Amino acid sequence: MSSLSRLLATFALVACAIVNADTYTGHIPSIEWKSYSSDAVLLVSVDSRANNVPKAKLLDVFHRREEELTDAESLVQSWKLPQLDEHNRDYRYDEGWRPDGEWLLFVRKWKDSEPTIDHVVYLQNPRQASWMSAVNAKGQLLMEKQEILAVVKKRLEDGKKMTPRQRVARKLVDKGEHPKFDVNDYFSVDDRIQMGVQPWMGGFQIPVNISVWDDYDDKQSFNEDLWIHSVIVPADESFREALFEQWTRYLQKSRELREHNVFAYPNLAFINYPGQKTEQMLMRMDDVNPPPASVPYSIAVDATLALEYLRFYESSFDEQDRQLLGSWELTTARERLQLDFLEDHQLIVHRKPIPFPSPNQFEEEWFAKGRWNLHYGRLYLLSKEYQISTGEMGVGRARLPALDELSIVQIAKDKFTFDKGTVLLRTPEPIPKVKWIRKLR
Repeated sequence: MSSLSRLLATFALVACAIVNADTYTGHIPSIEWKSYSSDAVLLVSVDSRANNVPKAKLLDVFHRREEELTDAESLVQSWKLPQLDEHNRDYRYDEGWRPDGEWLLFVRKWKDSEPTIDHVVYLQNPRQASWMSAVNAKGQLLMEKQEILAVVKKRLEDGKKMTPRQRVARKLVDKGEHPKFDVNDYFSVDDRIQMGVQPWMGGFQIPVNISVWDDYDDKQSFNEDLWIHSVIVPADESFREALFEQWTRYLQKSRELREHNVFAYPNLAFINYPGQKTEQMLMRMDDVNPPPASVPYSIAVDATLALEYLRFYESSFDEQDRQLLGSWELTTARERLQLDFLEDHQLIVHRKPIPFPSPNQFEEEWFAKGRWNLHYGRLYLLSKEYQISTGEMGVGRARLPALDELSIVQIAKDKFTFDKGTVLLRTPEPIPKVKWIRKLR
């Protein structure tokens, strides 16, 4: 390959996160991510010498303690091996290459569908191609079978499991990019928050610098020019410090220096490290306003998205939350709000402007759905879609009081007391059932 061709290829890779072509790749999953995001790993051998048809044979199964894979044999037989080209001569890679030898197949189980094999490693020659390679979380290309197996076994034997939400998101983490919402489809606020953070749930990309230029005389080199600029890793504690350090340095920079900042760790990765320190960091990102011209606006948008997820979706529903279930009323000079705190942090709101039922012409009665959470000593309310009493859907989110900006003075059985004289009083009657004109997901 000429110097000019390499320069053009490098430019293309800098401009794009991933270039899905035969020649280059932008990021790949680390062997740690392949193992952590899998429920079992199969060691198989492939032989294509009989009638030039590759067949796989199961040699061993690796899995976490107290787990097992009962259908390993059928999964091996369902695996789509590399196939001959249209001329029935080659398997695409080096002339005369066959997929013979040992492979690792990484199996993922799914709640509502059949298991899938989403990643592999070709133990015979991991440098044969990027999709069958073994790169560790340090950005090192592994070549030796025992070295690769040691990483796989260690990750499975440590017993750490993914949460149900992380399991659902695994294929999105593989891609590591913002989800694309079709403008013709309706997505609720719930959808947008949870779907928005999924590509960083349980794993994310970290920077590496691996370049392997194709050498036709080296049979162990990739049969492609390869530049790996990042690898997907599990969201281990070992990456917490680097994540915080990067964003702390960024926030300390002047506006001029922020113009030239290059981000190695995405801020949405913070969803994997819940805590007050994390939320304080995300709030500081949200306050960077206006952003430098060359910095994507999504820094603040993503920070808000991560904050809303951590405050309203990550927390478990505990006994203290259960004590707050029921209907509460907040009265101000302009409005009377009834807040129904439901199970799993669900919220229904009924707003009546004052005076009622004949308010100012610019005031509206409405009903809203949302979420609530007593979180780090503050009461947070999240507004979702709302419906005006006339039967029309409101534009944007309903306006709810910022109770999280107030300190809680006392929580009694029938009374929530905040500073500045704000009070929530328990009311016996829940909000009447609302007939929503739009079915919310």
